[in-house]
Amino acid sequence: MGSDLGPGRTVKEIRTEIEIEARPQVVWDVLTDFSAYPAWNPCLVEVRAHPRPGSRVDMVFRSSRRQFRLDATVLRADSCRELRWHGPVSRALGMLFRGEHYWTIRELRSGSWTHLVHGEKFGGLLIPLMSRWLDQEVDGAYHELNRALKARVEEFGSGRG
Repeated sequence: MGSDLGPGRTVKEIRTEIEIEARPQVVWDVLTDFSAYPAWNPCLVEVRAHPRPGSRVDMVFRSSRRQFRLDATVLRADSCRELRWHGPVSRALGMLFRGEHYWTIRELRSGSWTHLVHGEKFGGLLIPLMSRWLDQEVDGAYHELNRALKARVEEFGSGRG
């Protein structure tokens, strides 16, 4: 299942990275335990989904000033490697604003560390008008999510979580 953004249709991308002291399996387990997000995730404070291509994702995204209800469809869920969804489900709304949110997971240092890339590719007619907000609010929220995920995974992976 491919991206609906299409070649050359990405207007803006936010891309973040972090290294986590845990095996990729532990990162994947925490990342796909959507029911636990309210306990640790400062950005995606509610997610109802199954990590299977074609599954619907219903979520609440929170930045420092606003909260939004969003929906998407899972594009890829390659265990311990990649999770990717695209939204909104409505093609009409997607003409105005659409995003392809992704996490890629790569094993480091003989499996005891993980390199996580987390980001989103945005498209749609409103993106040029939203660029400053995306840079100031969404980029910061994604970095905050990464730090919270790292803390949760490292606590979980140590046997304390």
